[in-house]
Amino acid sequence: MSSSPKPKSTTDQVSTIKKFIRILNINFQSIRKKVLNIEVLIKTTNPDIILGTETWLTEEVNTTECFSSSLRYKVHRHDRKNDPHGGVMIALKDDLELLDVQKSKNLELISGRIKLNRNKDLIIASYYRPD
Repeated sequence: MSSSPKPKSTTDQVSTIKKFIRILNINFQSIRKKVLNIEVLIKTTNPDIILGTETWLTEEVNTTECFSSSLRYKVHRHDRKNDPHGGVMIALKDDLELLDVQKSKNLELISGRIKLNRNKDLIIASYYRPD
């Protein structure tokens, strides 16, 4: 006599949300001077989220100059004002969404929330200490 397998419960169903999230935290010390090296690092580590400090970017620099659109990341920047150094960023793969993005007026800090599922959020931030 053979038995039929039990029907899967709804909690067993595969979620469209990722089970694991890979985060890369990097101090760029000028992302523009290392574009190719950074692209290789991203392609080999395949992070879902990139937290970056010392981007050394200004408002005049387009994100695509240092972060190729072929990488398929959404980049959120907070550039340092009146100084070509510093700056922080958060980049997420296209299938993730950063909600409630906050940029501090007094600190080099950018933060936001990623909805993991109906009940769980992930709060992330990129911060660079003041001089």
